[in-house]
Amino acid sequence: PLLENQCEFTIYYEDTDFSGFVYHANYLKFFERAREELLGIKKLRNFIEQGKQFVVKEANIDFHKPASHGDRLVINTRLQKTGASCLTFWQDAYKGEVNDECKVASGKILVIAINERNRPTRIPKDFPQG
Repeated sequence: PLLENQCEFTIYYEDTDFSGFVYHANYLKFFERAREELLGIKKLRNFIEQGKQFVVKEANIDFHKPASHGDRLVINTRLQKTGASCLTFWQDAYKGEVNDECKVASGKILVIAINERNRPTRIPKDFPQG
């Protein structure tokens, strides 16, 4: 990977559905937070102040097993590929330990940079290139 990090989140009651498991769409929120940590909040804020932003173009998530209220999730994020205006991430969510037995979800997320007219724009040089 071009860049990699891990973030930890605790599952709160609000993250779960009636079954007591993490609501499937909430993994998108956990993955988003982890990507923001990887790229850098200050750097992203500066990007937004320039009238640009990253938007999700594609998200493919595979759910392996449930996570529940009180569990600690570890999100491993890897920036795998970059293009002129896009970034491709592989992200895995683990319950407690980072190993295949503890994997609860995995995803491939493609984001694109857009300008104030919602058109693709080049990713600045201070973001990873490759």
